[in-house]
Amino acid sequence: MPLETLNAYRDHGDPQVLLEQDVEDARLVLDRLPELEIDIDKVTQQLEDEGIVKFNTPFDQLMEAIGNRITGRSP
Repeated sequence: MPLETLNAYRDHGDPQVLLEQDVEDARLVLDRLPELEIDIDKVTQQLEDEGIVKFNTPFDQLMEAIGNRITGRSP
């Protein structure tokens, strides 16, 4: 999880079971998105792509640091 996400949750998080709350309202909002020229598939893909980068970049840095530590190389 990106550090900024964790920090945001620490500041504003309130853990609760909410998945089944206000389902009908959520459906109404999703149904209105095309009227607002919002393509949910594009938005979802963008969020997925950004999430992958935010995971892969630190992961790759971690793996490089571990590899350097194992081989005795400096970063």
